[in-house]
Formats: sequence, C-alpha cells, structure tokens
Amino acid sequence: GAFALAAALVAAPGVAQADDDALLGSYAEAQFLSGTILDADLDAVLALDPATAFNDGSTAIEEERNPLAADVAGSVPVAPGAVVLSDPDGVDAGAVEQVAIARDDGTSYAAAGLVGSDGAVGISPAEGSNASIDLAELLGDSLPDALGGLRLEAVGIASEAQATLDDVSGDSVVGDVDLVLQSPAIAESDDRAAAAVTPLEGAIAGLESPVGPLAESLERLLGGAGIPGLAGSGLLDVSIDVDADIQGLLDSISGTVLSEPGLTIDLGSGLVTVDLGSFSGGSNLSDPATGAELLTPAVIDEVSDGIEGLLGDFFDGLVDRLVALLDDTQVRVEAHVSLLDDIQTGEQLNEVATPVTQVIDATTGRLLGVLDPATGQVDSLVPELSGDALAALVAGADLDLGALGDLGGLLGGGTTLPTVATRVVADVSTVVEPLFTTVETGADVVVTATIEELLNDTAAVADVNARVLGAQVPVDAAVLIAGLGDVLDASLVDGVLPGVGDGLGTGVLDGILDDLLGTGGGPGSDGGSGSGDGAGDGSGASGGLAALAGLVSVRTAVQGTDPTGAFTQTALSVDVLGGDVARIDLANATVGPNALPGGPGDPGGSGDGGDPVFAADGPLAYTGIALGLIVLIGAVFAGLGAVAMWRSRALALAADAPEDLPV
Repeated sequence: GAFALAAALVAAPGVAQADDDALLGSYAEAQFLSGTILDADLDAVLALDPATAFNDGSTAIEEERNPLAADVAGSVPVAPGAVVLSDPDGVDAGAVEQVAIARDDGTSYAAAGLVGSDGAVGISPAEGSNASIDLAELLGDSLPDALGGLRLEAVGIASEAQATLDDVSGDSVVGDVDLVLQSPAIAESDDRAAAAVTPLEGAIAGLESPVGPLAESLERLLGGAGIPGLAGSGLLDVSIDVDADIQGLLDSISGTVLSEPGLTIDLGSGLVTVDLGSFSGGSNLSDPATGAELLTPAVIDEVSDGIEGLLGDFFDGLVDRLVALLDDTQVRVEAHVSLLDDIQTGEQLNEVATPVTQVIDATTGRLLGVLDPATGQVDSLVPELSGDALAALVAGADLDLGALGDLGGLLGGGTTLPTVATRVVADVSTVVEPLFTTVETGADVVVTATIEELLNDTAAVADVNARVLGAQVPVDAAVLIAGLGDVLDASLVDGVLPGVGDGLGTGVLDGILDDLLGTGGGPGSDGGSGSGDGAGDGSGASGGLAALAGLVSVRTAVQGTDPTGAFTQTALSVDVLGGDVARIDLANATVGPNALPGGPGDPGGSGDGGDPVFAADGPLAYTGIALGLIVLIGAVFAGLGAVAMWRSRALALAADAPEDLPV
C-alpha cells in the first residue's frame, strides 16, 4: 500500500545539506475537515485537531499521523490510523487520513484525504469513501421552496502539499462531486400522471357500461341486421370488458430512474443527482483546475436543460406507451337478447302483472304483452312487433287459432287491434305459450379483439348468432366490428385521448418544471455571486434551482498563501450563503514557511513573519496528478532522491490506472 511505500521513503537518506552547520526549519499540517458553521469553529465542534509536524533542525524528521483517531465523537476506526467523521452538524465523512512530515533539510510534506480499504490516502474507483454535506440543514429557511432536500457528496477527496526552501506546490484529486437534490414535484410524477389520465379512465368505464356507447351501438347494429324490435329497446343483455392496465402504467413511474452522463433522476424519490464535474462549466475532477467553481449559473442552466430533456423524453415516451397500451388492450363483448325470453304466461302472470288496457297499440300495431286471463292485465312488453309480424309469426307456428275465438279472427295481414276487453278466455295462455319457443327472435354475440383490431376492422374473433322467428339470420360480422370501432374511435381517438396526451405530456412536464426550475426572489436568484443579505432569514427562498448559484459555492483545488507564508492546498471548499452560514474545507494540506530556525518566517521562531526564504508569494507551481498518483498521496519524501522515487513509482501505477473515473 501507499503507506508501506511512505515508510520506505521515510527511511531513505535525505539530500545532503549545502551547509552542514546550517540548521533548517520546516513545518507541515494536514487537516481533513476545517471551517466554520454558524460562526462555530469546526475544530472546536469536532475536536478534530490537525496532524502537525514542526522541525527546528534538532532532529532529522518530525512526523505525525491522525493525532485524534480516538477523540472524535462517534468515530469508528476502519483502517489503521484512520478515523470516521460522523454527522458533525451537517457534515459526514468516511475514513480519514492526515499526515504531516517536517525534515531538517528545510523540506516538508502534508497530505489529507479519504482512505481506501488498504489504508492508502486517496481513492480507487471501488474503495473511495464519501464525504457528505447536508446543505439543506445549513441553508435552513433559505433553501428554495422547490427543494425538499439538498446535499453535496464528494468521493475520494485528497490533497497534498510539499515545500522546499525554494518552492511550494500542491495537488488535489476528487473522484466525484455530486449535488443531490430532492424535488417534491418530481416525486409526485405518478400522482400528477394519474390526474392527467382520469378522463381516459372515465371514458373506459363508460365504454364498459351496459348502457354505454358500445352497448347502444351493438343494439343498433343488430337491429339494423334484421332483428325486429331491438334498436333502442334496452333489452340487450351485454357484458363489456376493456382490459386497459392504466394503473400498471402509472405504478411503473415510481420505479423509473432516468439517466444520462452526469445526471440521474429517480422519479420515485424525486432525487436528482448531478455530477458537477460532467458539465461544461465544471472541472475535470481527475485533474481539477485550481480554484474552479463547480456551481456556476452556467452549470445550473446546463443542469436545468438536462433535467428538462430527460423529463420531456420520459413523458413523451409515457404518452407513446399509453397509446401502445390502448392499442393492445383486449376488448371482450358478450351480448344476448331474446325478444320472447321474458314473456310469462298462465298462472305466472298473476305474480308480475301490470295494469295495461291494450294488448296491441291501435295506432302502431305494436304488441304490448300477453293477457292474464284472470285479471285482463298484461306483462313483459314486446316492442316493435306489428300485426303483420305477428300474423307471419302465427302462420309459421301451425297453431290452432280457433281456440282464440274472436281474437284469432282479428289476426291477419296489416291488422291492428283496437282496445281489447278483459273477456279474452283463459285458452290464450295455452295457445300462445308454445308459440314463444317455436318462433324465437334474438341474438348471441361474442367479440374478442384488441382496440387496434377493432379500429382497423380486423378483429381476431367475432361470433354472431342471430335468429328471427326461429330462422337464422346472416349478420355481417365486419359491419358489426366496424361499428364498434367507430364508437372506440369517437370515444377515445377523437374523444379523450388528445386532451389526455397533452395533459400527460406537456401538462405534467410543465407543472414539474415550473415547480423545480422556476426562479424566485431567493438570495442570488439572479444568478449573481450570492452576496445578498438573505442569509438564514428565509427571505425570498421561493426561487427554484436557478437560485442555488447564489446560495452555495463549491470550489476545487483551492490554493492560497497566508501572510506568514504558509501555503495550503484544499481539495474542496464549500461556502454557504457567502460563508456567512458555513465555510467548509475538505482535505487541507499546509506546508511552510520553511526557513532558517529563528529567522523571519520561521513558524516556531520570534521573527516578524516576513517573507520566507522561498518565493512563496509568486505564481504557484501547479501540475495535475494522474489517478495513479492518488494512492501515493500519503507518501513521505526523504529529500529530492525520495521525490524522484515517488514520481517514478507514480508513473508506473498511472500506466495501470483507468483513464476515467466512473460516472
């Protein structure tokens, strides 16, 4: 591991001093977490002291690693010399390593970072620990109303810094920096979609109704096919099942995760994960630019476009899936009608008889019912059966009409009956009853097809059995199917679907985007630098995602030199509300000023803190490190020879390292 190599480097001989009599002083400090939260110093909150090493020239090497592994509240060591930071006021981190080394030749080295399972500072793609900052907790009422949560997650953070008498340099690496936000609007995608398809579900329920448009159409079509008295009678016994699994489609929304490089949206939880390093305004995190701001207005605009694109494609696709679902939906229609099924004769009429004064309407010739011989009342109306039809019916039944007396003599072609008195004899029941079974008039229909087949007149199964006065009547199934298809076309295709499609696609999408991406009066909502005065008071927190650039700053590979000449390399620096609420630095490595002990700039001397021996206030040398160098951040330098050894070993590891970090 890297620390085995570090030990070897510690033991390596140092570079010979130019003047054996000159004692040189050096300083190094490594601190993974520092900063302030609500004016409280994180060092005090966590008791997380840095690893420090000061060499006044009296010893060859001073070294310190993780001085407070057991002192951090709630910490659990997970690797030798490592500590775990656990939920310190909105900041959570994995295993941490801090290393500081100061030598008597005027060189110093510091490294701070997350630790892999092998104990190496830095990361490998599968082993890097996470650091998480709960920005929602820090922002409080200033969190935009459009967000239910907001946090920053960094994977594999590490920095190193080294100094000689003449120069300083530093490097940082960050595996990933993810902005994770929670959108209640996105989490409501399934509910919003359900509301959008409600008209469609109502239309389908209407189609399944026994008095709905499909049933009415079938009754009309059968009547037109030659079954007298059916159209508009309401006598059709129909069962219709439109098996559209719309709920299944809606249920699938919550389990959907949308993604593209750098952006993931979980529709169930409403979590949106943004890999800030993947966007054009961000930094190449495998070799981060010095002081690069990751959360700029340009980045947020690009993220917003990405969210809109992913959601737009999804809801457009959802409309397409709905149409495909309807096309494949099975429709089964079962219908039965017999015009004489419900007519009761003889003694049965006494139980259900209703008072009617006419058996056959004198104007229309319509047969109204069969008389009860005891009461002169009729039951079970038979619509649209005229005297002509009744005469034909009787003629084909070979019945003894003489037994009907005067009633039988009235039956004939074109005959209509006036009011019939109650003197009709009881023999009417005996004569008419066999007539009903001999001259059945009705139909049985079974249609099984998909909606698409019905719309295209290509139903897979259409079985129609129609009978008039006992004789089979041919019915063109294609006409029947086409008629049912016309109803579906009018009810769905030209009816509710256009509105449902607009509501499910544009309507739901626009509602979510308005809630999530809308800009309000929150601090920095104008895309500025966040210098507004809305810190912590909740004023104007109504802004959407666009407000974030003014609320949070995230910078990588921050370098700086303080007035004493100490140089610090920071992997990740996060400011909340311009630093008024929180300033959190992750993975700090500080070196110098390295100088003659007791001279100006000596960290331990009485000097005036003036310029150090090296020109640390000039342009800082900065060279990015390849992924293969990450595991060597904890290495200890033993003079220039050790540096050369470290660089050589790093190049060998880099050759075997993956080119890119996983997204």
